[in-house]
Amino acid sequence: MKTNTVYSYSRFSSPEQAFGDSERRQWEAAQAYAKEKGFVFDESLRMTDRGLSGYHGMHRRKGALGAFLAKVESGAVAPGSVLVVENIDRLGREPMMDTLKTILFGLLERGVTIETLFPRDTYTAASINNNAIWQLVAHIQRANAESERKSQLAKANWKQKRKLATEKILTRRAPAWLRVVDGQFEVIDAAAKTIRLIFQLKLEGFGKGVIERKLNHSAPWTPPKSDKHKGAGWRASYIEKILRNRAVLGELQPYRLEQDKDGKRVRVPDGEPIAGYFPAVIEPAVWHRCQSVMSGNNGTGGRTGKATNVFQNLVKCAYCGGSMVFINKGDSNKGGHYLVCDNGRRQVKAEDGKPKCGHYKVRYEEFQETVLNNLSKLRPETVLPNADEQAAQGKQLSNSIAGLAGEASDIEGRMKNLIEQIERTDSDTIRARYEQRLKELEAKQVEIKTDQEQKESALRDLQRNGQSFADWQKNLRGLKDAIARNADSRIRLKAHLKELVNKIEVFAAGHEDTSEHALALVEEYMPKLERAKSFPAFKSYLRKRLVSSDARFYKLHLRNAQKSSAGLQLAPVASLAGGVSIKPGPDGWKFSAPKLETLAKEFFDARKANFAPKASVL
Repeated sequence: MKTNTVYSYSRFSSPEQAFGDSERRQWEAAQAYAKEKGFVFDESLRMTDRGLSGYHGMHRRKGALGAFLAKVESGAVAPGSVLVVENIDRLGREPMMDTLKTILFGLLERGVTIETLFPRDTYTAASINNNAIWQLVAHIQRANAESERKSQLAKANWKQKRKLATEKILTRRAPAWLRVVDGQFEVIDAAAKTIRLIFQLKLEGFGKGVIERKLNHSAPWTPPKSDKHKGAGWRASYIEKILRNRAVLGELQPYRLEQDKDGKRVRVPDGEPIAGYFPAVIEPAVWHRCQSVMSGNNGTGGRTGKATNVFQNLVKCAYCGGSMVFINKGDSNKGGHYLVCDNGRRQVKAEDGKPKCGHYKVRYEEFQETVLNNLSKLRPETVLPNADEQAAQGKQLSNSIAGLAGEASDIEGRMKNLIEQIERTDSDTIRARYEQRLKELEAKQVEIKTDQEQKESALRDLQRNGQSFADWQKNLRGLKDAIARNADSRIRLKAHLKELVNKIEVFAAGHEDTSEHALALVEEYMPKLERAKSFPAFKSYLRKRLVSSDARFYKLHLRNAQKSSAGLQLAPVASLAGGVSIKPGPDGWKFSAPKLETLAKEFFDARKANFAPKASVL
């Protein structure tokens, strides 16, 4: 004769509820029930969900109850089995239909009896069909209503706290750089100085690891030990947390717990940040500038090390679009430093099975010299140590402009969220509140735009009148000397280049367009050569030489460039290609043609012809 099996299930929505005697009591009550009925009590499946909400259904999706339901559905729990619970609300406090459909009917339809201890009730498929359904519905509705009431009370309590947040502190817990004195937050001066240093170093291009070492060496303040990190000193993870934390702006971002798609309770922002809750230690423009820098570094981070390649992540192969990577081949005669096409170096194949690119390379020192000499927007004085007052002013304006742009982007995101909320809500009161906040953000957006335009105008005036071309060249020589000797200067230059340059394309073996341009110049400036019998051969020679490494050049694409989006073509001094080069003046450029005279002389000398290029001919 088959004997029914009894299973026990208990649940606690908060961990604190487990500290009493309830779990043991429920377990023993289930055992007593099995003994009374003469059933077998299954002690191997002791099901308890601690800290899982029945109101949100987490116990059903990922808890012990969910596992039990799966066993029932698979047949591992036989029909005729009994599930003992203290009260029906232990099985769920979700809305009635959810509880009935997903839990109760799922059990009863498969022959599992549900036994509640308080009150003592028995539910089977037969009793449900015989009016017990109404009793069950009443219990479920009461449980859901109670949870809903508690939820609303908790939300109302938090909303009231938010309302009072600008008048008094919600909690004595505060960021490590603050302390509570007489019920008010107070800034720790040395800590605030260190926080500002962290943001300054980040804007100068230093990574978290380098900042960590610098702070541990000479920071005026060190954060207190935590439960997670018992050792003293700065850690890169905590530096990252500070750089992302809006508390440095004086804002408190409240959070609430919500359930994600996997049933896990996660913290999500509860409304907009409360401005002015903490004392601010960082200006908004600086904070937003840092967010922009860190966002731009996504996928391009890593150790800064000695920052040997100040153009890292900016240089692309013009033929395949891949990255040009820095290669150090040593100090031998065949060694040196190069920028090499990464696709060619790794012999990457295209879809047709052919090599995606050739093994193209250029000398790094020549590349650096060409770009720095012709990057008119470069401000060497902002990178050099001990920058003068004018340079510091320009740097401050640049950071402020970038910070305002980041703040404007942040406001744009908030406005989009508000518009979505307005579209979703049916409450006129809530809609009016959202619309008022939207108007405030629109006004702030106009204010930021005006401030940004004024600062951009001031920066242009400063750059236009600030220094002569001779001063610029002098500072550039100082910059080159500094980056040759000092890793910190290279790191600062690397960050400065990211602000100015979008990308630099490397034409390591020239381009056909250059040879066609050269032929057009021959027709215009060298008509006698064009009429020579050997001109067709010269044209072939010219095409061959200008589509080779001898005619290498680079295309410089500036950020927010006013000039053509095609970029500025820069040619090294030793190259046969033409391009543009800087000349005196803030925005001056000088065009240089391909070296036709050199090419013509080489061609005719090679043919041992009696042709000597003269001014009248060339």
